[in-house]
Amino acid sequence: MNKTLKLITYSSLLVLATACSSNKPTIEVSDYELGTCKLLESDEIVPDWLCAPEDMFPEGFVYKVGTADASIRHIETMRIVATENAKGSLVAAMQINASRSFEQITSSEGALHAQHSEIIRDIKLHNHAELTLPPVLKQNQFYDEKGNFHVLIKVDKTELKNKIKQHEDMLMREFNKRIKLLDNPNNVDDKSE
Repeated sequence: MNKTLKLITYSSLLVLATACSSNKPTIEVSDYELGTCKLLESDEIVPDWLCAPEDMFPEGFVYKVGTADASIRHIETMRIVATENAKGSLVAAMQINASRSFEQITSSEGALHAQHSEIIRDIKLHNHAELTLPPVLKQNQFYDEKGNFHVLIKVDKTELKNKIKQHEDMLMREFNKRIKLLDNPNNVDDKSE
């Protein structure tokens, strides 16, 4: 099989595995005490980092857990799916953080009229493509008794804050560009960037 066909087959497998891993096990975190972390669907005691990774490892990092369902039969694909799930969770949290900050900044700049609010909503909905993660490191991994794979990733907190700030700045540039166009619709050529 040539390299291109292998890559296409592997990519298709990864997409399918990621889609199938949506029934990932739920981790019980209420009334958590050290040594009592359990999966909801069983009485299996699992590593504490599944419930409270921030309590188990050094500060200065942000931790996220990702899980791959046992129905994925290829071990490497399982690892990739679990890691991508953890990264996806981290990116979603970054997007929420950046969007909230962006909304606070834009609303604190004075009374917004309806068009400004509409621009803010549109920017928040459509401008997440440039959000990238800083380097991600695998901290830990675990297979539960049902064969599900769990991975813990960590990201440097300072680098993460810098990435969020860069994204907030991009959102503000887009907002200011659209406001300029709103104020002066004849000026389509944006010379500010």
